[in-house]
Amino acid sequence: MSDKPAADDMVPEPERQTGDDAQAEAEAQTSNAPAEAEPSADTVGTTAKTPTTTPVPDRAGPAARAWLTRSSATAWRLVRVHRIVTALAAVVVVVLVVTTVRACTHHEGPGWARSPAQAVQGYLEAVAKGRAADALAYVDRAPYDRTFLTDEVLAESRKLAPMTAITVQTTHSDNLSAQVKATYRLAGKTQTEVFSVEKGRDHWFVETTPVSLEFKSYRDILAADVPIFVNGVELRSGSLEVPFFPGQYQVTTTHRFVELDTTVTVGAPDWYRDSTKTLPPPVLTGDARARVAEAAQARLDGCLAQPTFATDCAFFDGGEFSQIPVPADPQTISWSWPDATALPGPPAAVERLSGVVVTIDVHLVCTWTDETGQAQSAEPYRPLVKYVADLTDPDNITIIFSRS
Repeated sequence: MSDKPAADDMVPEPERQTGDDAQAEAEAQTSNAPAEAEPSADTVGTTAKTPTTTPVPDRAGPAARAWLTRSSATAWRLVRVHRIVTALAAVVVVVLVVTTVRACTHHEGPGWARSPAQAVQGYLEAVAKGRAADALAYVDRAPYDRTFLTDEVLAESRKLAPMTAITVQTTHSDNLSAQVKATYRLAGKTQTEVFSVEKGRDHWFVETTPVSLEFKSYRDILAADVPIFVNGVELRSGSLEVPFFPGQYQVTTTHRFVELDTTVTVGAPDWYRDSTKTLPPPVLTGDARARVAEAAQARLDGCLAQPTFATDCAFFDGGEFSQIPVPADPQTISWSWPDATALPGPPAAVERLSGVVVTIDVHLVCTWTDETGQAQSAEPYRPLVKYVADLTDPDNITIIFSRS
């Protein structure tokens, strides 16, 4: 037998590739591999590395090369999804942080007190700095009339007497209310005041309202149309009790006859009695008093010169001289004041400008010539006991004499 294998059993030996043939096959495999994806705009500037395509072995079959290509694309999509999720998570975190910060701080500022002492301290410091709105933010129930609860009025108050040396101390406190003792220097004096403070939903308010100044006496004395100013701001005509912050205030008027240059200090009220401070009454100026006395004297002299029993000054009642016949010559009637002296002027303090009452004691004598030519005389039953002056209009003072 021959030792050579049969033709059917022989496996053909693979052909050896030349250098040119191997290079051609490698280029073909490279061209069939999926190209590396370009980085998107979303990934520019990031620190993540762009995944590269898994190299396909030269001798891998078509199925293996397809599987590797799909795995590479899937991995790249997962990377992009991860980057998007990471960016969205960062945005959510930032939003949560900003929201939390705002939720914790949006109430901070004037009127937001975390303790009773902080509420009183904030209120007094706002007043001392001339910040009316900030001070009212600490008050539980701000007054309706805020005519003088303004920065403008507080600015003048600070010029007259600044508030200094503010100290506060909580003397009693529970979950809903507290008492805070405060001291401060104002107009050269130490003011001590106990504030009532109450708890709101999540902060404390000063329950004590500003002190009121009472202007009723001023309105009783002055006419309704006479202007009154406090630290340069006009008081409304219908206002009788007006709230004020602690401070110093100058009350003035433009009426020439009234001295209303009053400086009043609004400090700690006596809460056991009243929170309303009564102002000192206005007084007539020296010039006003002199002019009233002159006007009264001129009025009396004019009535004394009238040749009639029934003068304009009502020297006597209608029935006193009714039995006396009318003189043939009325020009012979004459009035005199034997104990004549200068009429007094009004006092400095008056009840009202429209009715300034001045007490007098004037005994008069009337003389005339009767029909027979005889001289006659008589005295009224009662003397003049007062005159009333109306000073509402400084340019037109009116005087009325009275025997009662």
